[in-house]
Amino acid sequence: MIVLTLASIVVMVLIAATVMLIRTMGTGGHSLPVTAEWISDLSTERYKPMLRLLDSADIEFLRGQPGYTRDMESKLRAQRCQVFRGLG
Repeated sequence: MIVLTLASIVVMVLIAATVMLIRTMGTGGHSLPVTAEWISDLSTERYKPMLRLLDSADIEFLRGQPGYTRDMESKLRAQRCQVFRGLG
């Protein structure tokens, strides 16, 4: 009987820890400040460099260069994805 009670407590603690972990991971640990001031500070100008990373003009230019290889294009795309995600 004691073993069953102890096992039940352990299972409940594990479930509670899992729920807390999922909630923390889902929200990123903080909430966004959605206020009127925050929205007024939001500007599309701030994101123009990110749009430049997604532009295909440089890829088209690279394809027209002598010595172009598909590997070069793949490497450029991978580097741009890393920069876009903020990893590089």
